[in-house]
Amino acid sequence: DVDAEQRWLTLVTLAANGRVGEAEIDAEFERDTTSYGQAYSAQARGALADPEVREAVWADITGGKVSNTVQRNLCLGTSRASAESLVPYAERYYADAKAQWDNHTVEIASNMLEYAYPVQLAGRTDLGVDIVALGQAWLADNQDAAAACRRLVAESVDRAERAVRAQAADRAGN
Repeated sequence: DVDAEQRWLTLVTLAANGRVGEAEIDAEFERDTTSYGQAYSAQARGALADPEVREAVWADITGGKVSNTVQRNLCLGTSRASAESLVPYAERYYADAKAQWDNHTVEIASNMLEYAYPVQLAGRTDLGVDIVALGQAWLADNQDAAAACRRLVAESVDRAERAVRAQAADRAGN
């Protein structure tokens, strides 16, 4: 028999790869209603690519209506989602960043700014989005944002810049 944590880790991976949906996540949560089950079910939901689910996940991440734990795990699941499913959220991340900081607790805002950053889009200009350029523009245009908010966004942009440099080095055979 496979223990609950292994079942959840497998389910999150399957969700991120489009092999399961909300029904399977709900069924596993009925089997494991512990705090771990709650966290992992949020991660699995956050990893789903379905556009309707992605929209509901983003609303939960930015809306301040779910617990810190659920919101953080939705963000962590989003970090496992496919780049293609996150394209609509590249601009929205930046559009929501300042308001997230200004209108929510530090914990909720930090979760979104750190863990929901769509770093999977780094270097994926083939998808019609340049996450680094969007971030640089946001930083230039939001000098009045709270220092901690700017720092979290700047760190995320820096992570994307490092990813782009690493991709270039890989292509060059370095």
